[in-house]
Amino acid sequence: MIRVLMTLICCLFAVPTFSYDEEAKEEIFLSTPEQVATLSSEQSYLVGGIVSPLSGSPSLRQHDLVVKGAQELILSRTYMSPHMPAVLAHEKQNREEWEKYHLYQHVAHHYKGWQFYPHLKLQFTPSEKQVLVTDPSGSTLSFSLNGPGMTNAELEGEPYGLSNCAGETPSGANDPRNTRITYDDGGVRITVYGIDKGTRFYRLNGWDSNTTQLYLLEKEILPNGKILKYRYEGSQPSYVESLDPEERFVYASIRITGSPWEGHCHFLSSSGTSADYNYQKRPIHIEIKEETKHWYGNDRSEREYNFLCPPILSKVSSPNFRKEQLDYCGRFLLSSYEGKEQQFQIVNKGYGEGSGHYRVHQLSLPVGDNDAFVPVYKLSYQPPVAGEKGGKTTVKTSDGTSTIYHFSKNLLTSKIQYFGDEGALKKEKIFSWNDKNWLKTVELRDGQKNLFYKKSFAYDRFGNPILETFTGDLSGSGEIESTWTKRTFSDDGKNLLLREETENGKVTCFSYLKGTNLITSKLIKDGSSIIRREFCIYDDCHNLIGKVSDDGRGLNQEDLTGVTERHKTTYILRQSAPFLHMPEWVVETYLDSGTYKLLKKSHLIYDACGNVVQEEVYDAEENLAYTIDKTYNERGDLLSETNRIGQEATYSYDAKGHRITEANFSRRVHKISS
Repeated sequence: MIRVLMTLICCLFAVPTFSYDEEAKEEIFLSTPEQVATLSSEQSYLVGGIVSPLSGSPSLRQHDLVVKGAQELILSRTYMSPHMPAVLAHEKQNREEWEKYHLYQHVAHHYKGWQFYPHLKLQFTPSEKQVLVTDPSGSTLSFSLNGPGMTNAELEGEPYGLSNCAGETPSGANDPRNTRITYDDGGVRITVYGIDKGTRFYRLNGWDSNTTQLYLLEKEILPNGKILKYRYEGSQPSYVESLDPEERFVYASIRITGSPWEGHCHFLSSSGTSADYNYQKRPIHIEIKEETKHWYGNDRSEREYNFLCPPILSKVSSPNFRKEQLDYCGRFLLSSYEGKEQQFQIVNKGYGEGSGHYRVHQLSLPVGDNDAFVPVYKLSYQPPVAGEKGGKTTVKTSDGTSTIYHFSKNLLTSKIQYFGDEGALKKEKIFSWNDKNWLKTVELRDGQKNLFYKKSFAYDRFGNPILETFTGDLSGSGEIESTWTKRTFSDDGKNLLLREETENGKVTCFSYLKGTNLITSKLIKDGSSIIRREFCIYDDCHNLIGKVSDDGRGLNQEDLTGVTERHKTTYILRQSAPFLHMPEWVVETYLDSGTYKLLKKSHLIYDACGNVVQEEVYDAEENLAYTIDKTYNERGDLLSETNRIGQEATYSYDAKGHRITEANFSRRVHKISS
């Protein structure tokens, strides 16, 4: 009887689980052209190394785990800021509540934020033969499949923001339009041949809506031919491992528990290192009270909504930095960040036609007294409109200097101007593009428009520079001169450099291990005569086991014609775990009268994380000459090391890996960094 009464009491006072009218679900959606351009930006191009001058958004990339092995694994994150309208609601009544309503609708279907392994999922619409593909950088583009067997993939829409450039370096490996996709008739597998030279195999997981199918990445062939394999619980990743090309040996792994949608992810590597991501899902409560006037009287209505937004990353703990903090404003835009390499605060403001979109207006860095945050960059925008008109971004720095970035209607950089603190133009960089959005010329001029240099390019069908012409005062005579470089690339879509020739007659030729980007030979020629040769030897697992360099004249490694000096390094690999197939012995030899003779050899011993903690060095007589010992922290920072006579140097670091003390081998010099 007592037990029954207790049960009834518990039922009466039990708190029911809160129910939301709608909870955001994981979706795959297109990146905007500005987001695509931001993700492909080099850090040197970003304002303060943080903000894209085109999108006005932070561009952040972090490595949280590096798992060492014969094929290392890397856990990394990329931040993609949402393209957030400054005004969402256009209703006149209850404006504030409608703003919250539309804010939820926007972030539920447009928010990506921080992503790890962003390329794991692919969406296919069979009726339209449309594929949404996300590459490892986090950029999501739409391709349509056509041709026999649906083997030809074409980018949908205009290529705004897309080019063959990363900074000023053109390559077919930078242009997403070179992505190739195949679809098998059974509908089970889709294969993506990425511009990063990797091949990814996606397998059908099921229908994620009435019209679209979800595919999950099951295997990835890396550019070097080694393999990454992925496992899942449902549609969430649970395990990643690296293997040899034949999938016989596992080199490294990361186990994943939880998911962003559950509020926490834990990553545990095969070497014992770990990382944790903590997420928040913001609730939005909305009360809309409306009154409609009629001739017979007024109608009053009340509506109430409870929404749960997508997860936002709030804390990260990794070997690199255990106390990473992230804060966001009410619009889900990053407002402050404290990481290992970067620390900043942001103020956003709306720019653009109509109500515009939020962009970074002020970037503050910890450069004041006692590391106080001080506004260092102030940005203002006249945003370009894709396909209609160009625009510009003006960046003013706290020292009085400024930079203006100009953009074309194709969202490509057309000019960058640098001004001194007095407002005078100091220099400018001018870009021109051809009709394929490939870099045509880039030139640097001084404040009086005098040419420093100009680079012009001609391309193969993939966008690789087969002719580069460099113009400027090359000899210092004050006269404008030109020189050229000709290149040949592979036509298999991997964009591998095969031959490079300069105007002065130097020619460099490369060959590769079949199906990979691993160089097997590098021949340096003067005209048609070989003057230097380098060869690399690999085992059947694509691990480097030897290097040879000499001054021979033959194409073949075994041809010793003309050889007067030849050096060889042999790597003897570990044959057991952990760190299977990592170098255990490094043997350096030279050729003398047809026989290889020992210079020295080293025996390598690893710690649990794959760092070399002991190196035993043997002389040419194979006698132990000396031993070097090292210790490391979990981040991989060197804590101590000995030299060949047994003296020890020690080092210490702060929480972010900055070296703060150093005692040298003699112990006579101690350095302390502030």
